[in-house]
Amino acid sequence: MEKRKPYLVNKAFNSFLLASLLTVAATQVGATIDGMMLSYWVDTQAMSSVNITRPVTQVMFALGMTLGAGSSMLAGVAIGNRKRSVANGYFSVAVVSVVAVGLLMLLAGIGWLPLMVRMLCGEETLRGVTSDFLGVMLYGSVFYLLSITLEMFVTVDGDPRRVSWAVVVSSCSNLLLDYVFIVHCGWGVSGAAWATVISYGVAVLMLLPHFLKPGTLRFSLRDLAGKWGPAVTAGRPFG
Repeated sequence: MEKRKPYLVNKAFNSFLLASLLTVAATQVGATIDGMMLSYWVDTQAMSSVNITRPVTQVMFALGMTLGAGSSMLAGVAIGNRKRSVANGYFSVAVVSVVAVGLLMLLAGIGWLPLMVRMLCGEETLRGVTSDFLGVMLYGSVFYLLSITLEMFVTVDGDPRRVSWAVVVSSCSNLLLDYVFIVHCGWGVSGAAWATVISYGVAVLMLLPHFLKPGTLRFSLRDLAGKWGPAVTAGRPFG
């Protein structure tokens, strides 16, 4: 048994490493091609509107990392110590938190979208396309934050390959829907935003079946007590 342990550790490490590299590569390649398609089929103003909204999407990403990375790290420690109820608590805290933040971002988009666009964009000619893109992205904020969080927890729970496939399929879906919505439907920058939001939904749908398998993390409101503070503290450096 002792001789097999290094082999098993190396095998697990290689599995996680390859899956992580594939995930990062698929994300970066997809984002690059997505930008090229948007600039080619719409115009340079469309790409400018995407860049203008970066502060908002980066805030969402930072919040998702703070809540998801901290919780998943502590859940991983609990899983290693065979404390499944503690791990379930951190998983549940992360899901509740990112859904709440996503709904708040949605409400912000409904109530203060014109104000947000004016703060982000000083050039009048770009405000229309910026509003079109940002409005759709805020509607999909729950899916965006959930996809980030579930990717972390599925990886920690021992299924990095599922995360890799979810990211690859999500990226391909985004590119395919870009073509359909922009070229065939003529929706312009709004079509690109809807393609992105739907791709997040695809990732979530591919990740959720992991939690139906026996022995995986479970959502439980009973295990939330005392978990939120440590999760935020642990995730703050990542955010």
